[in-house]
Amino acid sequence: MSAKNPETENGTRRSSEPMPRFFARGPLQVVAGLVTGLALFVGFPDVSWSMFIWFALTPLLLFTRCASPRRSFLLWFLAGAIFYGWGLEWLFRLSLVGGVIVVGVMAGYMGLFGWCVPRLVRFGFFRSPWLLGCAWVALDLVRSRFLGGFPWLSLGHALIEFPRVIQVADLGGVYLVSFLPVVFSGYLSEVVAELLRGDQRAKRRAIRGAAVAVALVISATIYGSIRLATITLVPGPRVAAIQASIDPYGKHGGFTQREIYLRHHGLSHRAAKEGADLIVWSETMGPRVSSADPRSHDQILALTREYGTPVVMGVEATEPRPGGGDPLNYNRAVFLRPDGVIDSSDKVNLVPFGEYIPFRSLLPMKDAWEGEVREKMGRIPDMSSGTRTPLFELPVSSGETYRFGALICYDSLFAPLLRKFDLKQADFFVNLSNDGWYAGTAEPRQILEMTVFRAVEYRVAMFRATNLGYSASIAPTGDYEVLPVPDPLRPPHEGGVALTAELLLTGASSVYAGVGDLFAWGCVLVLLTVLLAGLRRK
Repeated sequence: MSAKNPETENGTRRSSEPMPRFFARGPLQVVAGLVTGLALFVGFPDVSWSMFIWFALTPLLLFTRCASPRRSFLLWFLAGAIFYGWGLEWLFRLSLVGGVIVVGVMAGYMGLFGWCVPRLVRFGFFRSPWLLGCAWVALDLVRSRFLGGFPWLSLGHALIEFPRVIQVADLGGVYLVSFLPVVFSGYLSEVVAELLRGDQRAKRRAIRGAAVAVALVISATIYGSIRLATITLVPGPRVAAIQASIDPYGKHGGFTQREIYLRHHGLSHRAAKEGADLIVWSETMGPRVSSADPRSHDQILALTREYGTPVVMGVEATEPRPGGGDPLNYNRAVFLRPDGVIDSSDKVNLVPFGEYIPFRSLLPMKDAWEGEVREKMGRIPDMSSGTRTPLFELPVSSGETYRFGALICYDSLFAPLLRKFDLKQADFFVNLSNDGWYAGTAEPRQILEMTVFRAVEYRVAMFRATNLGYSASIAPTGDYEVLPVPDPLRPPHEGGVALTAELLLTGASSVYAGVGDLFAWGCVLVLLTVLLAGLRRK
């Protein structure tokens, strides 16, 4: 018996009625691209109308289902340029050229999704939405890993306002959460297309398609409700974030290194007196340290002994370069205990155009770009990536000893990085950040919401300590509390604040912690199989 044709459904040929001609009109297709790009943008901070994410792809799916792959690529590229151009507008603060490059690459991934759309809708009413979901996830995985990765603005991140739905992240990561609105939009576009065909069989398919779309969301919600009911949370250590509110650009009078130190020192004393078990200084707020100068470590260790409380301190560190030459620079988290224990870990995933320059020698207008960055940052970014992922031991007065890892800023965006830690021993993670570079933009809220997904994926508590931005305590369920700071994005606050929270821990594990991005790689395999099969038929 011959295999089913992609144009059939359950052995029954799809309606032969053509789509209305206006779906092929160029101006309307461009309007659809604009609408999809805008709908995606408003689903994310600062607008955060997350309900739009469920429907955002539908207009352009409708208008590109019968387009050529080339035209579909261009239309989806347009939508991506609008979405990422506005969603990542904070990138342009550091560099116009860098921002254009990143947004162009991100829009290119959406263009590739558009190239797939006409090829995948041929597989029929009930199969094509799932294939579209696989295509989106596969490209999300590639852009999160290729050339260092940039996992910003995955669709799943916008669904943080649906706390039960995002619990499926402990099965397939944020990729599984992103998969849901793509499939939902795919079914919705199919429903509209069938209704426009107008015959009775098409209307029955439309009803069944709408039922599948709704059932998909309900199933995820039911799973989330059941999963949340199985997670028991217990009180953990009291952790204090030293949010000193130092303007990194120095536009508000500026601070000397000594003034920065004195502000953190005074706030740390306050946090220790209030009973904090751990004090966390944000990213690069501590004095510079060097392995070539042991006294630099003695200075910060003396601080910890003075407080009587362990400290995690963000510092810039220098190490000799093997073989000689200029020293290596690291963005480092140093853990210090009053009993003299010192350990550290370095930032693994560096911010492109903020901490290093990808393909520096190949950049167009290289000299002009470097001059722009040097004027804004005072230097050319040239940091090195770390390799160690130790767990630090935190004994507390109750007799308990907790183990935790440190993630620096951008590291919290990369789910695979946490798998390099000994997750079975990790009780929580701290995330040191300095979102002051992007104060007043959507970036601080975006990075907070992305960090929430690490807590859900691995069922582990997270604690964010920022210089400017959103310091927060995040439970393994994804519930989070932004620690109260009045108007946190407008520096400087008078004297800064010490923000303390009691972490909520759990012994629960997750499927994702064991299998990682298996779901996403499965989507890659499905997409490649389908596309290669289509090429063979030609």
